[in-house]
Amino acid sequence: MRKIKSLLIMLLALACVGGAFKLGMMAGTSRGEAASVTAGSSGDPLVTKSYLDSRLSGTAGLEGNGMKKVTLSKGQVLTGRAGTKIVLYSGSAEISGSTGLVNLSTGEMFKKSTTAVKYNMFLSPDKSGLKATAKCVVYISGTYSIS
Repeated sequence: MRKIKSLLIMLLALACVGGAFKLGMMAGTSRGEAASVTAGSSGDPLVTKSYLDSRLSGTAGLEGNGMKKVTLSKGQVLTGRAGTKIVLYSGSAEISGSTGLVNLSTGEMFKKSTTAVKYNMFLSPDKSGLKATAKCVVYISGTYSIS
């Protein structure tokens, strides 16, 4: 009889612990809703490359805001006239031109040969731009030339 009583107490304690665990999981995920969030969506703060690609393509991205997608090969130089806006999207590039570029995202002046920061918007004060140090994709608004 004592063994049966001990076994029943143990089973009851295990059931209580399991129930408390389940209630804690439900409360921690707001009734289980967080488990159904899609990665890369607005409900998930982690930014993935596929999310950026979808946001920056077509009318949903920079092209829809008057910016044009341009691909540069290594060594090519993109030179923008005064007022041209440039965003380095992928690859790597350095600043070219005598005056450099204004980083509108941080408010800093980037001088010639400084490495450009991805996803930051740059403004050309006059005939400055980017020199591709590897194949890169930029979005640009304004008058520019490639050499």
